Amino acid sequence: MIASQLIFALSFVPFLATAAPVTVPTSSEESHVLSRRGFGYNGVTTATSTAWYTDNFSKGPSTPASGYQCYHGDVSKYPTKDKWMNFYDLFNHNKPAMLARNNGNGDLVGKIWNAIVKVSQDAKVDARVILATVMQESTGQANVPCTGTMPNCGLMQASYGSISFNPADPQGSITETIREGVQGTNSGGPYGGGGPGLVQFLNNALSWVTNPWPGNPYAAARIYNSGHISNNNLDDLTGSEWSTKSYANDIANRLLGWDGSGAGFAAC
Repeated sequence: MIASQLIFALSFVPFLATAAPVTVPTSSEESHVLSRRGFGYNGVTTATSTAWYTDNFSKGPSTPASGYQCYHGDVSKYPTKDKWMNFYDLFNHNKPAMLARNNGNGDLVGKIWNAIVKVSQDAKVDARVILATVMQESTGQANVPCTGTMPNCGLMQASYGSISFNPADPQGSITETIREGVQGTNSGGPYGGGGPGLVQFLNNALSWVTNPWPGNPYAAARIYNSGHISNNNLDDLTGSEWSTKSYANDIANRLLGWDGSGAGFAAC
């Protein structure tokens, strides 16, 4: 069981699942961020189903699956949670890529760990799902540029109203960008507005989009990328051709340990 205030105040993360966690109070900079922003699109902050959530970071395989797996169709074709790597090993498996994208700055990678752990506990969204989305959207680059016209900013390239990394407030801004991608943002940010995150899609809590599989992370990933699910098929982009066809498939493979290399979905 992970303590509710678990924050790793380290410049690295442990490479062994048996490493003893360090428990310290929430940082003052993160408290400052939380006090100045309203999180949770439409006031929703927590996933209502925990069927795909665990706070046991040691649960799951320790080694990646062999090669990129091809999934097509509805969620029944996708891997079950017991196939996902455990969070400790999955994070460390992705750590070299994150270090490369952050110019070798292990302190920033440690702050990404802190943020994922904290937001996972608050939102009841599995830390591995959050990590997979971070890697899919930004490869863990803390100062990743915003994209699109809305725009979408931060480690999870979150919805309208999201913010970017602030070097004067590293832990606070990293936590905020991840929180916005998971719980959405109700208002504020440099661009105003607000938008949903994974929690809202998991909960099927939006009038303008229907998730036929509430609580399922693969369905939520499809909506996170394209705004809807077409024909109960997670790689059908009807009506959202600007989206990434492989998105849900990539998230599934990242949960199994794929590091983004090779042909990926293009070979399916």
